[in-house]
Amino acid sequence: MSEPTPIETKPTPEATELETLRRVNGELINKSQTRKTKITELESQIAELQGKLSESLTTIHELTVAAPLQAMASTISADPDFFIVSSRRATKLS
Repeated sequence: MSEPTPIETKPTPEATELETLRRVNGELINKSQTRKTKITELESQIAELQGKLSESLTTIHELTVAAPLQAMASTISADPDFFIVSSRRATKLS
């Protein structure tokens, strides 16, 4: 008796396409997860930078408006705080 010959099966075009689709889908899922992680990191950086921006704007306002206004009010008024409040109401300054 002779040995049985192995049957060679060729994948059908549908099976080949299905395997390709599964591979590509896996790659796309990995890329999507990578991008989602990057987006989360960037959103965190945005929040941090917005906080720093807010602090910087406050500092700039203090240096360019509040401090000079306080110095001027101290030299020309007996009650500098009242003078500043009054002038802000009248001129909508800061």
